[in-house]
Amino acid sequence: MKQLYLSKLRDKDTLLSEFRHAAQQLSYLLAAEISSSMKLEQKIIETPLGKASGATLREEPILIPILRAGLAMLFPFLEIFSDAKVGFFGMRRNEKSFLPEVYYENIPSLSPKNSVMILDPMIATAGSSIEAIKRLLQKNIPLSKISLVGIIAAQTGIDRLKKEFPSISIHVAATDPELNAQKFIVPGLGDFGDRFFGSY
Repeated sequence: MKQLYLSKLRDKDTLLSEFRHAAQQLSYLLAAEISSSMKLEQKIIETPLGKASGATLREEPILIPILRAGLAMLFPFLEIFSDAKVGFFGMRRNEKSFLPEVYYENIPSLSPKNSVMILDPMIATAGSSIEAIKRLLQKNIPLSKISLVGIIAAQTGIDRLKKEFPSISIHVAATDPELNAQKFIVPGLGDFGDRFFGSY
């Protein structure tokens, strides 16, 4: 199913409503995959008729979309992680330097029990992702508790992330081979935010 939704996202002729649906369904599948690998804590629960063994997440998830494109992934992730707290990093790309500029930050209080997921659909140069990770590390969240989730990543961005943070956990639906001169992923899908929000 991931390939079907990814194909719909890549297609330049996909309608706005179809693009949004595919993005949200693909995000839901990514969230479900991640949830299946999270550690559980066993507990005894009371049913209306007796006791049964059950489980709860060992770590409390926090979702941090990178604005604006990351908002597209937020609500599908909340379908899976319904009790997750939500924080935000607002970043825009400087079109001359291609470096991220942070214009907004609102992160809930963090503790060692948290597992933080950064939501960033397109990981191109990985500049925004790296900036977000550095800011979380400054808040004393260990790298082992941070994961990065995207839809498409450029191999360049993955390599840069692994060089800077060798143990970082990365979940993406696809990895594309290169960036163009404007630092967009090729073949990619164009500007994700513009296509999702209809601002083109």
